[in-house]
Amino acid sequence: MALAVLAWASAAFADAGPGEWRSDAYYAVNGAVTAALIGGNVLARLSRRGLEAGGDTVWFPGDAGLRGKCSPEADQLSDVALSLTVALPPAMELGGGLSSRFVNAQVVYTQALFATTLLTSVAKVIFRRPRPFSYRRDAECTFQVDGDDANLSFFSGHSSGAFAAAFAGSFLMSERADSETRAAIWGSELALAGATANLRARAGKHYYSDIFVGALVGAGVGLAVPALHGADEAPRGSDMLAGAIGLVVGVTGSQLVAIGAEAIDEGASSTVALSPLLGAGTHGLLATGSF
Repeated sequence: MALAVLAWASAAFADAGPGEWRSDAYYAVNGAVTAALIGGNVLARLSRRGLEAGGDTVWFPGDAGLRGKCSPEADQLSDVALSLTVALPPAMELGGGLSSRFVNAQVVYTQALFATTLLTSVAKVIFRRPRPFSYRRDAECTFQVDGDDANLSFFSGHSSGAFAAAFAGSFLMSERADSETRAAIWGSELALAGATANLRARAGKHYYSDIFVGALVGAGVGLAVPALHGADEAPRGSDMLAGAIGLVVGVTGSQLVAIGAEAIDEGASSTVALSPLLGAGTHGLLATGSF
């Protein structure tokens, strides 16, 4: 039903987020579709409780080396990166004013995010893959290795959500942005998405296969939902180049920087460690190191 509604919408409008108000029927039907996606997510999350661990084959290059990895600092940083990835496209849209264009774009953007979350939640229930940190049993790892969350590794919700936001948000912004703005949004969004995904592996919350599949699913949904709503502004070569550069920067930067309790090499000329700065009314990053 949802696909039929979106196919109908694509025949009526050339943009996924046009600058004029759509029909009342469009908002009513798509509101119902979004509500159904939210309801499906709630049911999927409720069904996670008490599930036994499923299989845990390490079939992807590098997966086996992540078993036992545990970094709460990287976990918190991935939350920050995901929040920025999701918040940036609406913030840029809002820069054009609270208008019909903003509302139409958010209808599509929200559906892309919730559709991705539903697919992710269902996959987690089906596969029940133990997370890498579940192999860690010492007191220094503060994750709950015996809780329900420990068996929700495949595939990564942070990765799928970040890439859905990056692709859907950039796709929608491309409908009304100039070349420089398009490159900026594609580059910055994929840098944040890449950092989010890589930090999940560094945290010990996911294997590389989890974040790779999550990225593919998120990117696919992030492109498909706007297209089904009528978007016909395909990503340009310059958009893809900016996105590829941003992805490399995000993954490489999040891999090279030392995080939290990781040892600082005092013999190095310059080393930086990052950790979340979470206090009353304060959110940010704390950087320490030698220069």
